[in-house]
Amino acid sequence: MLKNFNFIQQKFIFCRSYVSCSNPFKANIIKGPIHPLAPPINQIQSQSKDNTSSLNPHPTISSSFDPSSSILADHQSSIKIDHINHLNQQINLTHNLDLSLTISSNSLKIFNLNLPYLWLRDSCQSENSVDPLTKQKLFKSSDIPLRIHPIKTCLSKNPKTQQIELTIHWSHNLPQRSSNSSLTLRQPQTSTFELSFLENAVNPKQWERYRHKSQTLQQNLWFEPNTTSQTNLIEYSKTENDLFIDYHQFLSDKILQQKALMKLNRYGLIFFDKLGTDEFELKKLIQTLGVETRRTFYGDFWDVKSEGKDAKNIANTSMELDLHMDLVHFQNPPRFQLLHCLKNQVLGGASAFVDTYSVLSFLLLDSPELFCTLASELVPFEYINNQHHTYFCHPTVQLRSGVTPQSITKSPNRLLESIVAVNYSPPFQGPLIPGGRLSDLIKGLEAFDKLCKRPEMRFEHQLKEGQCVAFDNRRILHARTAFKALENSTLNDGGSSGIRRWLKGAYVEGDSVWDRLRVLYATQVFSNK
Repeated sequence: MLKNFNFIQQKFIFCRSYVSCSNPFKANIIKGPIHPLAPPINQIQSQSKDNTSSLNPHPTISSSFDPSSSILADHQSSIKIDHINHLNQQINLTHNLDLSLTISSNSLKIFNLNLPYLWLRDSCQSENSVDPLTKQKLFKSSDIPLRIHPIKTCLSKNPKTQQIELTIHWSHNLPQRSSNSSLTLRQPQTSTFELSFLENAVNPKQWERYRHKSQTLQQNLWFEPNTTSQTNLIEYSKTENDLFIDYHQFLSDKILQQKALMKLNRYGLIFFDKLGTDEFELKKLIQTLGVETRRTFYGDFWDVKSEGKDAKNIANTSMELDLHMDLVHFQNPPRFQLLHCLKNQVLGGASAFVDTYSVLSFLLLDSPELFCTLASELVPFEYINNQHHTYFCHPTVQLRSGVTPQSITKSPNRLLESIVAVNYSPPFQGPLIPGGRLSDLIKGLEAFDKLCKRPEMRFEHQLKEGQCVAFDNRRILHARTAFKALENSTLNDGGSSGIRRWLKGAYVEGDSVWDRLRVLYATQVFSNK
């Protein structure tokens, strides 16, 4: 038992000597510093023999690098060399005892960029960490030892990209599954980063823009508070011939196809003209956009027809259909919706659209407390009919994870970047949850409804046969006025006897649209203007 205790004690002393040392030592620098937690081998050996040696924290080691040169130096902690263009782009690396690396460079405007070793190892994009073919990660975050650290760091300029790169040689190897499903240690254990990658990674907004092309997914309000104009953005786009897209031109014009996707995401509403009345043309339109349909219990494609007493949904009647969103009784309602008008031999049936993001921008300024209520109180939605039973509770205003309603009231200009979706559909609303802040919720919904009825918030349009509308179902409310058959009209039933109004519909998932936009932007196929 005593022998075992001595072994444990000796091992503990050895581990401590590995992360600190009693006397300063000169680091051997090969294109960068040896990490301060890794003392010279002879010192480790001497300390492992002497269990009583005193141990003090070792100071950080810094190095300076000029990107114009490759550096090989011994017994130095700082290296400064002028740039070949006589522009002193000195870069300072500091290894810290809290297991992090700090990068500073006045000339590159990098100031105390602090990066934990764990984050650096986990974020490695080198081929030993991310498979070049599949682009998938080759290890688990939990594989990384908590005390991992560099044993050597190198700074150099990539001759192809002319980007400054940081290369780290790590103290530990990580396991990886080989083709025969056995665990192996992948060699070599190095990570190489462009400095621009590291700079962007520490700022969430900057990172989304750099890595995930968030600027491609920017949205615009139809109508902003304090504006002097009484015309919303959609009305203006209509007068500028920027809202309706010629379908025949769209089919052969790649740039127009890409702009259609961009406008759909940015404004939440676009129209296509001259599709004709072939019920399969909507499928062709979606395929041309390069996106996929979202299947629901209605199928990939579905019909909105006036079915009278046989209707299982209010949309399939001739009744007025007030402002709403589709399928909010789902946990994850579909993002985009397309409706192709195949037949419209009725009087009435005009469509109306409202930008809820614009509505909320006004509510946020006029009644911030009601905005907070709508963003926090849950509303139940349900559909129990026709052999289906779906149910889910959503807040009316759905914010990004980690964003509080109170933070938006303090910074209203952050609304667009913070909102995920709106959930509003009175026809499919279930009984409200009793208790809680029920009266506040009713007040909030009333204020929201009043703003939706303001003329400047609405865009109305009578769909014609052969037209198609596409809109953001998580942002744009849609409605329809009541209608009745035109007297003495000649039926063109197309196999649907007695049907005078017929829309072919489909849903498209948001990820499908955003995926396509990011790829188009990354390949610079079109300019995001």
